[in-house]
Amino acid sequence: SQAADPVARAPSHDVMPSHGFLVPDPPPPPVEFVRAKQEARAKSKPPGTHRSSRMAHWGPREHNALRHGCSEAVTYDVTIDDARVVHERWIATEKFDGIRAVWDPAHADGPGFRTRSGSHFVPPASFAALLPPDMMLDGELWAGRRNFSAVGSLVGSKSLDGGRWHGTAWQHLTYVVFDAPRAGGGYLERIERARLRLQSLKSDRVVMAPTMPVASTAAKEALLEKVISAGGEGLVLRLASAPWRVGKDGRNVLKLKQWLDAEAVVLDNRPAPEASKLPTVVLRALNAPHM
Repeated sequence: SQAADPVARAPSHDVMPSHGFLVPDPPPPPVEFVRAKQEARAKSKPPGTHRSSRMAHWGPREHNALRHGCSEAVTYDVTIDDARVVHERWIATEKFDGIRAVWDPAHADGPGFRTRSGSHFVPPASFAALLPPDMMLDGELWAGRRNFSAVGSLVGSKSLDGGRWHGTAWQHLTYVVFDAPRAGGGYLERIERARLRLQSLKSDRVVMAPTMPVASTAAKEALLEKVISAGGEGLVLRLASAPWRVGKDGRNVLKLKQWLDAEAVVLDNRPAPEASKLPTVVLRALNAPHM
């Protein structure tokens, strides 16, 4: 059976607890938009044709980040970073699962968003009007928790029905800002400048990522649990005094997720069905019943 279109899934409002650290999910797109998108896909691909990753055209997530002037987080390591959380000043934000997008009002091709792979795209004028014309911002275009696959459909709606849905689609995205690369100073100074700048624009579609100081491993784990319980992906921790840097800035920006693992036995391997696909392995979890 054919998988349901991810755009059609409503964000998880019902599982989001009341807590100031969490940004509300944007509203789901109207059913008319979802239907138009589904019809356009059906016309562009013959029935039964495998569809590659919806986000593939945004380019590699890691490979070009340094080249295109993006900062990167490294994975939290308890053997190194637990002690640092206790003895240094760290600030946590939620890790939003969307399209990483740098708002560049001075881009040579016009004000727009730049991805970590170098793609440049211009939002609808109604959305661009919500962004500062004089400050670069770093953030995530986000369609809500557990709704990552919808982001590309909403962002890439310019050609749908001759652009009819472009402005409407972007009304169902939130740009969550977590840094201001050229604002100067340490992380706390930069986000405060960005916060003050965005206050004058007053929009619920361009918001600052709420921050929370983390001074212990227990506080870190409790905050992570709140995000996971709401359907989020994890946390990003930033050293409060760290200046903005391109690429991986030592261990001053850390990403933290909850990982579920289990031991398994490899039973078989299967070659890739197509040259562009990866081979697969067949596993049996050791805690699963024998078949």
